[in-house]
Amino acid sequence: MFEVAIFSARIDDLDTAWDYLEQGLDLFAPHRDVSAVVMFLSLAAALAQAAGDEERAARLAGAVRGLRNSSGAKIVDHEVTRIRGLSIDELDPDREDLAPLYRSGLAMDLPQAVAYALGRPPSPGGG
Repeated sequence: MFEVAIFSARIDDLDTAWDYLEQGLDLFAPHRDVSAVVMFLSLAAALAQAAGDEERAARLAGAVRGLRNSSGAKIVDHEVTRIRGLSIDELDPDREDLAPLYRSGLAMDLPQAVAYALGRPPSPGGG
């Protein structure tokens, strides 16, 4: 699902990329597969930025960083998981308007971050 989402993003088919991203999060989040969720959230941040939604991208980037740091899931730092032309690297988390959003993302736990990425309320019980 992640590979199809990335390929779709690379050919500018963002709708298909979001569809597969959603399927991936729905599959892996309930099992608390943090590495997979972090990869999909990283893609969600990049897609939000590609769509011009820097605020959503900043919040998701914060969530990716927080979950990555708390879990040790360094997979999003690998070249294979980076999307050429879709990168949140140039997002400045210290920018005055984005810093509070980035920090709010850092504070999200896994269910909160997944729910935010999917535009859903967090599930009761954190699933």
